[in-house]
Amino acid sequence: MSNYQASKAEGVATQATRPPIYPKRKRSGDARRARIKETIFYMCIVVPPMIQLSIFYIYVNFDAFFMSFQKYNAATNTFSWVGFSNYGTAIADLFVKGSWLNTSLIQTLLGYVLSYVWWPLDIIFAYYVYKKMPGWSFFKGMLYLPTVLSGMVLGLINKYLFDMLIPEIALSWFNVIVDPLIYSGGWRTWWFMFWWNGIVGIGGGLLLYCTMMNRIPETLTEYARLEGVGPLREFVTLTLPLIWGTVAINLVGGVADIFAVGGGTWFMYYGTGSTNPTSVGYYIYCLTLDSDGFAGYPMASACGMFFTFIAIPLTFFVRWITDKMDPKVQY
Repeated sequence: MSNYQASKAEGVATQATRPPIYPKRKRSGDARRARIKETIFYMCIVVPPMIQLSIFYIYVNFDAFFMSFQKYNAATNTFSWVGFSNYGTAIADLFVKGSWLNTSLIQTLLGYVLSYVWWPLDIIFAYYVYKKMPGWSFFKGMLYLPTVLSGMVLGLINKYLFDMLIPEIALSWFNVIVDPLIYSGGWRTWWFMFWWNGIVGIGGGLLLYCTMMNRIPETLTEYARLEGVGPLREFVTLTLPLIWGTVAINLVGGVADIFAVGGGTWFMYYGTGSTNPTSVGYYIYCLTLDSDGFAGYPMASACGMFFTFIAIPLTFFVRWITDKMDPKVQY
């Protein structure tokens, strides 16, 4: 047998023993069972969040939308249609100087603008921990610890500390009368809560920003170090552009929640109601807290819908700005 015939016979034998290129087709019953399992898995993953979305968002907002056009009658325990009366009352109250809604809106907008005092510190401390500078592990634990505690716990701690403990120490040790710092309300309380919540909440974005910074390839930072780039320039020209997507999401999300957040005041002022407004979100909450039955619910719904219509275009505007500022870098 020639070499050509021998190699051809060997190739035929190898091809005969080689597994087929295409897998063996499953039987129709096996394919049907596989599809059923995939469908069940898909339903288990998708259905629970869809139910949650339907109940706690779609139904709530759907009900609040129609309730904003109604008025509650406590005598008959019924709702009646009043059109845009609640919206007119909310808008009129909004421009009355010194009213609860006017004060709450001013404090909300002022608090949002001044919150950018703390926002850069979040990123700077995260960069400090990311570069593992002296004492980074201590700062990491100290700054992140307050975010682990629930809002209820922090609220109770703050209320006990500033309304009971400090006045008691001032009176017992120094014979000085100090009014409660939280319960007294007004702008004095608002400024105090702004600085205190800002200092305590500095590490709120520490874990998120550190995670994004740790994803930056070490080859980039090593190359920058070899080129003589210092820590400050590395932060401005390398680190910040590479995490800008996360920063932009936080900025847009902050605008979306501007009229919803309460700054922890739900847990601090519970029971005092609208006598201590500090934000629009807390004011709406107090409308339900102070109401006789469901009397305050239509007004609360109207305020919520009104400020939602304001927040939607504002959110898209901030998103447009952050997209314009995006350096469009990838790694």
